[in-house]
Amino acid sequence: MTRIIKSSAAAAIFATVTVLGSPVAAETRQPTRSITISHADLDITTARGREKLAGRAERAAEQLCLRPGEFDLTIKRKAQKCLNETTQAAEAQIALAVANANAVRLASRGDSGARD
Repeated sequence: MTRIIKSSAAAAIFATVTVLGSPVAAETRQPTRSITISHADLDITTARGREKLAGRAERAAEQLCLRPGEFDLTIKRKAQKCLNETTQAAEAQIALAVANANAVRLASRGDSGARD
C-alpha cells in the first residue's frame, strides 16, 4: 500500500511504499511481513530518484523473501515466487507514487492545463 500525506498549505508530499512478502506464508500460516520504504528524501519525478527508489524496493523484497544459505529447492522456488510477486506489487506502488508526485509538482506550478 502506498500512503500519501499531502500538506495543503505547502502542497508538499511525503510518501512511503510498503513492500509485502513472505515465501512460505500460505503454507505455514505465518503472517505476511512488510517493510516500509520512505522516499521523502528522493525526487521521484526524476529518473535518478525513481531508480534509487526501485533499488530500495528490490533490497526490501530480498530481505522479505530470500533466505541466505537455504538449499532446499522447494523453499528456493517459493522464495523466487515471493520475490517476483513482491517486486511486481512494489513496482505498481512506485508507479502510483510517481504519478501522485508528478501531479503535485504540476499543481504547485499552477499548470492546470486550462487556457484563457
